[in-house]
Amino acid sequence: MFSAEPAPPRKWQRLKTGTLLFLVLSLALAPLGAIGMHAGVQSMWKSDADRLALLNTATIQQARRLAGSLRRDMTDVRSVLSRVALDDLTATCELMFRTYPGRANASPQPADLPGAAMAPNPVIAVQIMDVGTGANVCTPGVPDDLSSTGRPIGTVRIADAGRAIILTAATIGDGRNIELTIPMALMEARLGVAGRIVDSDRAFVTPFKRIAVDADIRTDFAPLALESTAPVGTFGMALVAQADRALFDGPEAAIGLAVPIGMWLLAALLSWLIVDTVLLTPVSRLRRRLKSYQPGDLMPRDGSGRLAAREISALNDMTATLAERVSNDKRALAQSLDHQRALTREVHHRVKNNLQIIASLINLHSRAAATEDAVDSYRIIHRRVEALAVVHRNLQAEGEAVPGVTVGGLLADLVNGLREGAATATGDIILNLSASTAKVSQDTALPVAFFVTELLELALMRAGAAQASVSFSLVPGDSGLAVLAVESAGLRRDQQHGVDPDICRRVVTGLARQLRQPVEMDDDSGRYALTVPLL
Repeated sequence: MFSAEPAPPRKWQRLKTGTLLFLVLSLALAPLGAIGMHAGVQSMWKSDADRLALLNTATIQQARRLAGSLRRDMTDVRSVLSRVALDDLTATCELMFRTYPGRANASPQPADLPGAAMAPNPVIAVQIMDVGTGANVCTPGVPDDLSSTGRPIGTVRIADAGRAIILTAATIGDGRNIELTIPMALMEARLGVAGRIVDSDRAFVTPFKRIAVDADIRTDFAPLALESTAPVGTFGMALVAQADRALFDGPEAAIGLAVPIGMWLLAALLSWLIVDTVLLTPVSRLRRRLKSYQPGDLMPRDGSGRLAAREISALNDMTATLAERVSNDKRALAQSLDHQRALTREVHHRVKNNLQIIASLINLHSRAAATEDAVDSYRIIHRRVEALAVVHRNLQAEGEAVPGVTVGGLLADLVNGLREGAATATGDIILNLSASTAKVSQDTALPVAFFVTELLELALMRAGAAQASVSFSLVPGDSGLAVLAVESAGLRRDQQHGVDPDICRRVVTGLARQLRQPVEMDDDSGRYALTVPLL
């Protein structure tokens, strides 16, 4: 019969049950997590829409407020100009310096101008520029500003040097414009705060330049932020404001993403912990106990744990009950086996005693025999009975703990018994053993004993046969077989004295047939060999 090899485990079967269960629960709860994440994303999109609406409102309000302040600056400049003649450039410069004491350039300010020492910080600086050349007509020596050429009234530009916005407020005479340089700090103060978006990043944008309101903010802003743009009146400038999305700012991210993912992982973990505590851990404990269990051991009834499932506890109790029954049965079986061994030893002992009694009776009757033939017959029967008694004596000596009969001891007892009861006084038996520790079964020991007894009896009783040899050796290359050989001159064909060998040959052939092993009979050399199976 062919035994099929077990199939190799699949990849998923190589995982531990706890790991596999956690993966299965995670996949099973994944739709719920996906629904929660979808709801969180929708909530963030709605929050972003609300933030963008607030940002648009705040940007429009600040742009309108800034446009109003710039228009007021233009109105104030016109009001100052109405007090002097437009063709009097010197008076116009002095009046403007008194009204706006700040400077947009590095030229020194006259110390006698009133209000120069009390100018607020930051302050608006004034300059009168030539429209064609970009020269400062009030402060000689200042480098020309080409960006001021061709500027229409009511437009702004971003100053190349410094953080400021330059407003072209009015025109005087022919080809001269009055410009107000407003520092960025003052522009930021004028913007103020509108709406609930207080942490937005703001910048001013003209067709050619862009400047952040806060010097610490990058001009290009963040690429993923919310952005709102509102024009600052008709001054050719727009206010751009940015605010972080709900994903990067505020509790919406934690509510929209962390909470669904956390709930998904927590549900999977709690499910795994419950199944592991209630089922997997008790089953693993039971498996370890069963793995180390030996028939006859007792198992604890409370080994599954207090949190184990009721079915696992019932299985543990059933296992403990079964182990208790096996232990009781093993104990009873051991007692029965001891009793059986005692009975077997007693049977062997009684059979041996009975056979010895029969042998003694035969020996006693042989002494009262009338003829020599009758005496020989009694002796033949006596030796057979003695051979049977020797087998039972060896069985009793080996006992039940050691199976089989040692061939060396059995043959030694047989040879000694036959030597002592040999018919001729000069007869001798040589015993050669090469496997003295080999053992045979009880069913094999009886044919072996009768095989040796029959052949030695024949050899010693035939005329002129004074010696015989018995050998027992293992078959080379096969430890399960041995050859038992008896050799004597009395077994040769040319030996015609004494009893007829045909009866002995029939007995030997029958013994070989009983063992189902071949027998070799060589009449020329007087050698008989029988193959014997070993234990």
